[in-house]
Amino acid sequence: MQEHVGLAEHVEALEALHQQAQGLEAVRREWDPSERLLAHRLLRESSARVWQAACAALGRRAGWDGQAREELVALLASPSWEMRLRGVRALHLVAPGDSPEELKRFLEERLEEAVGSGDVVLLDAVVRGLIVFHGKTSLIHDPRDLVRAAAVVYLEGQEESLLEQAARDPSVRVRVALASTLADRDSIPLSATWILLADSEPVVRSTLAEALNPQDPAALPFLEALRQDPEPLVREAVLANADSLRTVPDVPWVQSPLARMAELEQALDAHPDQPLEALREVLEMQDAAGLAELAEVARDPDLADLCRALSVLTPLGRLLPAHARTCMLEALGHLPAWSPLAGVRQLRALLIACVRAAEVESVEDLLAWEPGEEEMPDGPATEVLRRLAGISARLGDQACCAHLAEAQAELDELRFGVERDLPEPERALSCLVIQAWTETLQQGIDGWMRGAES
Repeated sequence: MQEHVGLAEHVEALEALHQQAQGLEAVRREWDPSERLLAHRLLRESSARVWQAACAALGRRAGWDGQAREELVALLASPSWEMRLRGVRALHLVAPGDSPEELKRFLEERLEEAVGSGDVVLLDAVVRGLIVFHGKTSLIHDPRDLVRAAAVVYLEGQEESLLEQAARDPSVRVRVALASTLADRDSIPLSATWILLADSEPVVRSTLAEALNPQDPAALPFLEALRQDPEPLVREAVLANADSLRTVPDVPWVQSPLARMAELEQALDAHPDQPLEALREVLEMQDAAGLAELAEVARDPDLADLCRALSVLTPLGRLLPAHARTCMLEALGHLPAWSPLAGVRQLRALLIACVRAAEVESVEDLLAWEPGEEEMPDGPATEVLRRLAGISARLGDQACCAHLAEAQAELDELRFGVERDLPEPERALSCLVIQAWTETLQQGIDGWMRGAES
């Protein structure tokens, strides 16, 4: 009975999220910050019904709502293929609305990005949208073969002259794209197909062989000719078409990386004020790529920023001090100046304290260092910061060689405890500061020794 109650609550919660996603579309003005935050979360939900409804709302608003358009750009630029595909799904629904010229510029910017990155999935979605503005003829004459290849997919059978032109295109990419679409057309464009059949490139002819439908009587003369092709690759493609020799058998897949990311994101979202605790396993594995991908699927933007910062900090312990300090500054730049989440504020405060502490260049700098109250976050590194503040205070303004040596010994003891007891990333941050202080103290000791010898 308890299981049924739990399932009912889950279904009810998903239905509520679905209604929220639909409600985002109904707002008749640009989204305010809370609505955009809600959209950000719903677009990253694991439930297909929820994120698809959010994508529909995003796409239908992106033609006129600047906030929705910015969120769409963020999805399309995401390093996560899953998020990019959600962006593409939304892009398919973009309509001119009240600002056609603005949308046209938006799509042309995305076209440049898609061509530059070679992202053919995004390219296809953008070309489909641009056809509304430019027409098919203009895109078929585009100087970039990637764009022409994406545009030939949308040529209809009655556009025979354009199909023939595409079949003679100087780019193999365009001819292959055209050949691959023939099975999807209502009827085979005969003149363009004969041109492709005589193509000098085997890859074009083999693509044609795979695309033609053996059950279509109009395709039989072409398939018969392709069976006699002198190129083995083409003859094999005809056989594979007929006998489905290239069908990949089902295999018992293990848990996919996407499922693992979904579990981590749920754990992170369930404990937003203790994000480091939720990510300890990933941090100990120093999985920078996993943290970067988690940043893309995190439903809370501040937690996403925290994951980006952590992915930058992951290699900290393997870097030279100068490079490590640069890394810390980069991570700090990823974190918001203020967050409602205590865990995000704590990591930022720790980073600020460690950046300042690691920048000491002389004993005088070390003596002047003292973390403010805002730089003393709760967490595993709090005691380390207190110990460092105590070492600085005990040295005093009249620190002699013996005092510096005592402080160095205390730092050695502190490093041992840090390496033994602290988790990542607090361990690497603390060790970096301890190393900087140890080297600074050694320079002070060396200075005293040289003064005693002279």
